[in-house]
Amino acid sequence: MSWSVWPPSYGGNTVLRSQTGSESPIGTAAEFAAGAFLLGGAAVAGLLFVRRPWPNRLDAWGSRVLPANLNARWAHAFVGLGSMTALLGGVLVVFLIGLRRDRVRAVAAAISPVLAVLIVQDIAKPLVDRHNALSGGLSYPSGTVAAVAALATAFTLVMPGRWRLPVGLLGCLATMGTGVAVVVLRWHYPTDALGGAALGVGSVLVTDALLHAPRVIIGLLGRGPAAGVNASATMGGDPIGTLPRGTGRGTSYGTPGGVAGHAQVHHHGNPGKRERDPGQVVGR
Repeated sequence: MSWSVWPPSYGGNTVLRSQTGSESPIGTAAEFAAGAFLLGGAAVAGLLFVRRPWPNRLDAWGSRVLPANLNARWAHAFVGLGSMTALLGGVLVVFLIGLRRDRVRAVAAAISPVLAVLIVQDIAKPLVDRHNALSGGLSYPSGTVAAVAALATAFTLVMPGRWRLPVGLLGCLATMGTGVAVVVLRWHYPTDALGGAALGVGSVLVTDALLHAPRVIIGLLGRGPAAGVNASATMGGDPIGTLPRGTGRGTSYGTPGGVAGHAQVHHHGNPGKRERDPGQVVGR
């Protein structure tokens, strides 16, 4: 966690705002880089499948390890997680959860799973034009796996810090289970499932990073010498002139008596004369 001074300062009081995750420049850059890497990997694989659409060695190995079972109930249960009903219901829940903590992230987490599915169905599959030998339909990348992976990532991002790890683990299990299910049902090749997972996760990360980028840029542009002075004032080193005259107390920055809880008396005019406290009894 890092702290930044949020301008402007009102009445000499500087407001501190914490930056976590994608609100920090490093967090935003790392999130964008991870998402772009996943999307780039899915795109490169798609270009390879345009030239060689038939199953490769990884697909052959996966098909041997995961034999076909078209009537497996558990597999049908997993692929149900990627249905349109589950997708729309999931993005609604994600939006409501994220709205309480970060409105920008709530919007990103709500639109990115839908965006991922649209990319798969309307752009990636027609361009790659890879067909599954059993089902006969377009297979790369898997839209079902992409939807589950995107929802799992979105849920992980909008959760509070202490819940992110367990929610992320559950999301990984759901994505892996759906990937195995589409292979067992012979809807997709194993590489189709991997491509769908990469596209789903990458879409959420890139969208979230891009929507947070304006806030990060504004924060970077707002930093400067003045921000440094305000930051030192906030942490207890109040510059002369920031305290109201005649109060005999430090300006409050969210806690009584200032952040450090200290009180200061400022002298004006004659350095040898102390200003009177309004409640002080002065003798003749």
